[in-house]
Amino acid sequence: MINADVDQVAVAKKDIPVDFLLEYRSEKIKIKDLIQKGQRFALRDMEKGEFIRQYGHVFGQSKGILKGELISIANIQNILPEVRTGEHGKQGETEFKEEYLNRTFSGYGRKNGKVGTRNYYLIVPT
Repeated sequence: MINADVDQVAVAKKDIPVDFLLEYRSEKIKIKDLIQKGQRFALRDMEKGEFIRQYGHVFGQSKGILKGELISIANIQNILPEVRTGEHGKQGETEFKEEYLNRTFSGYGRKNGKVGTRNYYLIVPT
């Protein structure tokens, strides 16, 4: 399963045996490890230090991964790119549609003028 053109990994919808030849975008991928249902595997080689994307978003950094290998903690690092939030500029004014101005919600007012909602939790013993 692949959800974005920039993805470097795919998620197996079923078990894929070792040495299985998979065709992706007119290219053959030889599976190098047993890939179990729900696990990720590499669609292309990724150099050490390269950020890895799934669903279009970075989720880790490669330690050096070959096409067809299982993606696991053995070959990725839990490192994400640094994001500088100050470079986005000033937020614009919010425009409210007239039809929504008189809507309310089931909440409560706080002493400081803000509002809140009540959260309910269900605990199910297992």
